[in-house]
Amino acid sequence: MKKITLFFIVLIFSACAPQVTVTLALPTETLIPPPTLHPEFVALQNLIADSSQRFTLLPDGNIEDNGTVIPNLHVDQNGIINIVLIMNML
Repeated sequence: MKKITLFFIVLIFSACAPQVTVTLALPTETLIPPPTLHPEFVALQNLIADSSQRFTLLPDGNIEDNGTVIPNLHVDQNGIINIVLIMNML
């Protein structure tokens, strides 16, 4: 009789015990710092900004004229301006 009573007491305690749920921690985001621009690129960017309100040198190297990207004109990250000339040969 004692064994049966002990069995039921253990059963009741184990049934009433709080349930534990294990959850995995969410992965944390690793912040990637923005790339550092070459000093000559920054100097050219400042020169263009100071000379006129019309032109803007964007961080990706494109030059905008009043918000419109100028085609075939690009500045490398080291500050070298590239102009692409397209010539039609007949």
